[in-house]
Amino acid sequence: MRRVLSILFLIIFVNCSGCVIPQFANPLSKKRDSIIDNRLVGHWESVEIDKNGVQTRTEPDDVFGQYIVVGRHSEKKDTMVVAQTKLAADGTVAHESRTGIATRLDNEYYITWELQPEERGPADRPLPTNITYTITTYTLQNNDTLLIIFMLDHEHIIKAVKEGRLAGVIEEEVIVRKGKEETKIQSVVIESTTAELREYFTKFGSVAFNRHGPSYYRRVVK
Repeated sequence: MRRVLSILFLIIFVNCSGCVIPQFANPLSKKRDSIIDNRLVGHWESVEIDKNGVQTRTEPDDVFGQYIVVGRHSEKKDTMVVAQTKLAADGTVAHESRTGIATRLDNEYYITWELQPEERGPADRPLPTNITYTITTYTLQNNDTLLIIFMLDHEHIIKAVKEGRLAGVIEEEVIVRKGKEETKIQSVVIESTTAELREYFTKFGSVAFNRHGPSYYRRVVK
């Protein structure tokens, strides 16, 4: 059974071992067109769902790491927060939180997550902006008691940049492996404006995310 990892890992890195995370220089919404999705507000626990639709709580590494809390940011009125408190085996307490901007495009819902400094890549690789983002999409089912989060399809986004459907810069490095040259992607930064991103995801949101292996969360308390 899959362990409950930190929310930072679940939101950004799930199913992305060894891959390069595309970073967005702009969010999918600005203040005027962001939303606060009150359906997300509450306590959630990570679950797995088998082929028969049976939900099973994912076993956490510690008793206090099993829930995430979603709500409004106390100061940034257009921003939502997901948070988790964990108690380690040695008795130390760690608190993690991540801010996100919720967006609705037609009948689809998204959250633009601000990346942490350690997720932005090596410090010696400068980026065009001080803040970069990743984007997830989500749905709510079972009378808003089951939250399903889908991660970006990184290959789709990289292809979109290469084909010019999204503006961006791909940094590559040529390496030699077993006497053969291979091109390895080092970083991907999407520079499309917020308006361009909204147009793109309105058209391609159904195929821009990895629909296999989503993260499931079951509402515990509102």
